Amino acid sequence: MKQASSFAHKMLTAANLALETITIGKDLMLPIKAELDSPTLDASNQDINRGDVIILAWWLVTPTGAAVKSLIISENYIFGQQQKPGYDEGVMERAIDVDQSGWSALCDALPASPLEELIAANIGMGVKGVTSLAKATSSMAVVLEVVTCDSTGDPDRRNGGPK
Repeated sequence: MKQASSFAHKMLTAANLALETITIGKDLMLPIKAELDSPTLDASNQDINRGDVIILAWWLVTPTGAAVKSLIISENYIFGQQQKPGYDEGVMERAIDVDQSGWSALCDALPASPLEELIAANIGMGVKGVTSLAKATSSMAVVLEVVTCDSTGDPDRRNGGPK
């Protein structure tokens, strides 16, 4: 896991000199040299996978990414995906805690980032993912508000969820 994260970091650091943006998931553009329009990065429902999360983790500790105070990563495939039992072939669901590589990279980056809020609902996080997150947030300089729910919860405050 650390090896993949280290490799991505080296590749992106070398490429940083020429890159203007990096696109992950469906169409989420992460600016490298420009400033962000908002301190909130809504990366929800972008089909972000574990490899994309490694890039996102690196980006959060860049000068541009460090401006992000709130990160929404809900409705993504952070831990992988698998065939949904009882459904036609190709109907996928989030895998629970299957691949920790992207999540580990994100958790490793959290203590160095100024994030104040992380909203992560329906991403496939199970006990292992929660444990990694708890360890990462315990060493953060700021108190990170984490909102996570399963499919029966409503973590989206824009839609009337709890504050």
